[in-house]
Amino acid sequence: MSWPRTVQRMKAHSTVLCIQDGTDLNYSGLAQCEGLGSIGTNQTGASSAGLHLHSTLVVTTEGLPLGLLDAQFHAPASKAEDDKLPITLWVVHVREAAPPAGTKPVEWFLLTTCKLDHVEAALACVRWYCLRWRIEDWHRVLKSGCGIEALAHKTRTRLERAIAIRLVIGWRIMLMTLLGRTCPALPAEVLFSDIEIEVLAAYAKKND
Repeated sequence: MSWPRTVQRMKAHSTVLCIQDGTDLNYSGLAQCEGLGSIGTNQTGASSAGLHLHSTLVVTTEGLPLGLLDAQFHAPASKAEDDKLPITLWVVHVREAAPPAGTKPVEWFLLTTCKLDHVEAALACVRWYCLRWRIEDWHRVLKSGCGIEALAHKTRTRLERAIAIRLVIGWRIMLMTLLGRTCPALPAEVLFSDIEIEVLAAYAKKND
């Protein structure tokens, strides 16, 4: 599935980061659900059933999530090795210059397909890579905040539809969380429509 509104938000920025990653969704408890695949084995050695979600989250170079660009569901049958074509890579060697006394310096290597022909490009690439963990945060929101692994449906199609709705909800929760930390006085109208504010106000009044 693709997300046209995310593309619209992307057009307001000269540079955005499209972060891809996958996560396994465990539905081993849904014995009646048709269409699930094998996602490995649990601690007892029993096979775990579920889906693999591969998604692309778009963020600004400051780390603000703009939404989903793509999301694909897979029901893997087994781990298969695919032939890959050769690609050109650049290597960035990152090493902590002044570690705390008595500790080893942090040191790691970053492989990238971005052309790095000057130091500034390498530094920008490192800054972008540091934002890669945004998608890990988003997957955590989906599982902990939106509870997508607690869904119960009889078919994979219905399960995917329910998850897709929560993908958008999860993005908005993550966006509100980040904006709440940096702009706590931001008016609700920035993120919600008039009807959404009306519904939320009625819900809050009902639960007072």
